[in-house]
Amino acid sequence: MKQIKSIICITLFLIQASTVFCQQNFSRLQPDAHAIGLGGSGVALTFDPSAIYWNPANIAFLTRDRIFINITDSLHFNYFAFTKFFPPSISLGLSFCQPRDVYFGQEFATIALAYRAAPYFSFGTNFNVMRTSDDDIYTSFGVGLFFKSYPAYRTTIPTSPSFWELLTSRNMKDKLNFGVTLHNIPINYNDRNYELRAAVALKPVVTGPMFHFAYHASRDTFSFHPGIQIPFFKGTEFYFGIKDLNPEEFAVGGTTQWGPFQMHLSYSSGDSRVYASLLIRLSEEENVLLQKHRNLGTERLKEDNFNAALSEYLKALSYQPDNDEMNYLVSVLKKEADDKSQKIDSLFVKADYYEKKGWYIYAYTYLQKILEIDLHNSRAKKRLKNLNPQLTKYLEKLF
Repeated sequence: MKQIKSIICITLFLIQASTVFCQQNFSRLQPDAHAIGLGGSGVALTFDPSAIYWNPANIAFLTRDRIFINITDSLHFNYFAFTKFFPPSISLGLSFCQPRDVYFGQEFATIALAYRAAPYFSFGTNFNVMRTSDDDIYTSFGVGLFFKSYPAYRTTIPTSPSFWELLTSRNMKDKLNFGVTLHNIPINYNDRNYELRAAVALKPVVTGPMFHFAYHASRDTFSFHPGIQIPFFKGTEFYFGIKDLNPEEFAVGGTTQWGPFQMHLSYSSGDSRVYASLLIRLSEEENVLLQKHRNLGTERLKEDNFNAALSEYLKALSYQPDNDEMNYLVSVLKKEADDKSQKIDSLFVKADYYEKKGWYIYAYTYLQKILEIDLHNSRAKKRLKNLNPQLTKYLEKLF
């Protein structure tokens, strides 16, 4: 945590110390080498913090905390982003940008929030604050949806599966991504141009290439961004893209990974520039994080704290949603928790009934039974504490 704080503080200092120029049309920004190499779009194929800009819904699938830095061929530092995952389903993102080589100077910051509603679906939003060279403040926001084919947990294999069952089968894992986002919706300047972006990424075979097709449309312009990403060997990929099928607007790039570091390098013929992005993973491996929360869940289970145990197991499952063992444990624990919850609810109903009638001994008895089932039930403890004065007066009057 201290390392994260230090990196963020240093980066903020660098941003404030820089004097740069940037492009006034926020919708035309390209903050990462990977999306540039794919033809200028990252709506459905961005799994790093630059997704804060392309499609905020994507960051819900970034289960490891990451830092992202982008520079140009002149070593100009122009984009920094950071994402933090809060298991089991929420991700927070922050980014700061100072682009260059444009007519008006400006800088902007973005905060993004995403929620993973299912192992295959998420939605998110971002809020942007931009300062122009004239010190005008412009604010906007965006919303996005993201879907990826991911295997759903099933105890049996259907003999005649439906289309949805086929889409969420193990054979379809990571073969289809779909994203759509409404980008740069103005808040205080209605003359600014918002943009609708939609994209689909297809991977026909497990070890084959991934095809990415994106379409951007605004009130004034539209563009088509096809691209292909080809794995070379473990941790290394090459990609190619061409905007609007125009030979003069092609881009190429590649990525390599070394431990917690991932490097993207691409060249865009449109502006004859080389871009480089560095991704730094801060968290431990998913397997380690899964085991950590699983162990905590087991400890809570030994304490008969079913709700806390279920919460930890769900956090563990968020790192590997297709883990059969964790899915089984969660399903069993959910059933136990539901049964216990029904018993507790019925006891609360009886306690309420007798408390309203003034039969405080019976109300006290049923609240005590709740604590016998769930020793950590805060609601029952609070009710007993509030009931004690009335019960004391009742007993004094009775005896």
